Amino acid sequence: MADQVHMAKLDALAAEIRKLKVTLKEQGSSSAEINRNQAVLDKVSELQKLKEALAGDDPNRDEAFFSRQKAEREEAQKQKQADSEAQQIQMKAQEEALGSRLPLIQRKIFHLFHHVGSGPTFHYEPPARLNAKDCGFGQGDNPHPPVYVTEKWDGTTMQATSTHVFKRMDSWGKRRDGQDPADRYDLRLLAWRDKEHWRGLDFAGADPRVFEALSPHLDKLASLEEGLCVYFEAVHTDINANFKGLPSFADIRVNPAIPL
Repeated sequence: MADQVHMAKLDALAAEIRKLKVTLKEQGSSSAEINRNQAVLDKVSELQKLKEALAGDDPNRDEAFFSRQKAEREEAQKQKQADSEAQQIQMKAQEEALGSRLPLIQRKIFHLFHHVGSGPTFHYEPPARLNAKDCGFGQGDNPHPPVYVTEKWDGTTMQATSTHVFKRMDSWGKRRDGQDPADRYDLRLLAWRDKEHWRGLDFAGADPRVFEALSPHLDKLASLEEGLCVYFEAVHTDINANFKGLPSFADIRVNPAIPL
């Protein structure tokens, strides 16, 4: 081990280098400019000589420092992997516990009025008339069914009960012709309520945008009546291009709640 005088010199010089870098940064120098500064280079060279004078097995040598740093990174990665695997097991157990007791999956919400185009070319075609093709007005056994009129939001379509949060998944992809709309969507469990705490939204691999959008509303979801499912869109600056002009935007937009 290095003697105390040698270590005191080493620590003092390291502190001088840190202080000099802070001063240069406050003066407007970039990181690259700071690292090329001659005064910094001289002090770093002097520091390196002090370290090289240490014994080969001294923990303050660069070799020992980088070895410890590598070992710490590897250990942290192993722990992260173990935590992720444990979380996957917990999520799988919750999915198995739910079994087939999933809430009714929200189907695609159609536009009430006739429309043409998509994306930037989308518009309601005059004269105003009901979208009979998709909504079935005047057809079938119930030609005038009840209608929920909602705002149209494009985000991540989700639904939740007082104990579980789900993401609606499109299982069709681009294969849509001639298929039953009832088979289009599945639900993927994102979170569940364990006693007083929600679990899953902050798991490894979870979408941080969804966590940010839902966090302010989790208490309200927990207070839903038993047997009630709420359908909503998670909206975020980075979820849909429509919200790029709204910095730091994260929220939900709720569709009507209906019985399971």
